[in-house]
Amino acid sequence: MVDSARLGTAFCCRPDPCASRLAPANPVDAVVSHDSSVRGYSMQLEGEVLAPHDRRRDRRAASAFAARKSTPSPASAIRTASSPHLAKLGLRVLPHPFADHHAFSPRDLEFGDDLPVLMTEKDAVKLRHAARPEWWVLPVSAKLDPAFGDWLLGVSMNSGVDPKLL
Repeated sequence: MVDSARLGTAFCCRPDPCASRLAPANPVDAVVSHDSSVRGYSMQLEGEVLAPHDRRRDRRAASAFAARKSTPSPASAIRTASSPHLAKLGLRVLPHPFADHHAFSPRDLEFGDDLPVLMTEKDAVKLRHAARPEWWVLPVSAKLDPAFGDWLLGVSMNSGVDPKLL
């Protein structure tokens, strides 16, 4: 998996003591690229509805936040890591990036103001015990290039793997 910033997490599988590190020279069978100029199969993120982290309120269309952010007021920004997907939704952000697999604590998201905080579902799970009203989650789905599905099906059929198991 390649995105505009890096080669995934550089792990072949979930990080554990047995995981193998990828090196750029290591051969791979396929490359899935998200917002990157690297050649391979493309992937786009889909998702336009923000969910409240505390699940006590209704979901909101991202465009509702975008409309609110049309004023130059600093109070109209959402804090999150910068993302091309967020920009496509019209969200302006004050980026506060953390390392991948960061062990979050609620203090990490205290910025001394009451601006909304937008996070990934992966990070929201880590903070489920400490949900705050100003925290929001943008659930997304990955839309893979149809050619990747064709390639994967072909590989599985040639390897004897039952395609129903994929």
